[in-house]
Amino acid sequence: MNANPILSRAILFVLFALAAAAQDDPAGVAAFARLKTAVNQATLASQSFPDNIRADVNNYLVESGNLASSLWERYQGSLNRVDRSKISRVYVVSLNSDSLALEKLPAVAPGSRAAVARDVRDDLQVKSRFSSESLGIGGAFPSVVTVTVETERNGKKVDNLWVRCNPQRDGVTKNPMFVFNSATSPTVSQLPPGVFTIWVEATSGGQVLTQEPIMVGSNGSDHDTIRLALP
Repeated sequence: MNANPILSRAILFVLFALAAAAQDDPAGVAAFARLKTAVNQATLASQSFPDNIRADVNNYLVESGNLASSLWERYQGSLNRVDRSKISRVYVVSLNSDSLALEKLPAVAPGSRAAVARDVRDDLQVKSRFSSESLGIGGAFPSVVTVTVETERNGKKVDNLWVRCNPQRDGVTKNPMFVFNSATSPTVSQLPPGVFTIWVEATSGGQVLTQEPIMVGSNGSDHDTIRLALP
């Protein structure tokens, strides 16, 4: 049976579009492809999960798959513009972190799998909201938020502290994913939209003084100020 010529041309068009996108921004294309694959693999793996968690995990994975597809479509559309630009390195790092969490899902303790799947879903929800509400710059896919952090105690500024940030599911770790390079207060860094744990450390000794969950970019703005109260 001969192939449908219209369908064949459509497939070729998609393949050419993907090839062009990969050439324009290989890291971004690879990160989205990995995410979509990770969602599919986690969905297959979840079929063998215990009955009491399978439904919740599957619901979160379905939502994550839909959000990943929506983000990919918006991202791909931005690459078709004359004034296209690559997505930020921090956004790629964040997407890859979500993918890694899903790839490792079968190895997570059964009682924690739904929480991990929910965290990935929540992160992608914020990314989706940011991409739909932010205008971007010159039609570029919006992928970064300039975050300013101020530290205070009893309403008074406190200086000379380090600020660190991780995906929310990872909490506080010795080697954070995102680091504010200057001591407070204030200190500024570029973060991707998403859900995170942010914390403050003493510049000597590394004592964690405070930590809290945050959502970056949830209001669609590419600038955000976070005030952290110290005990």
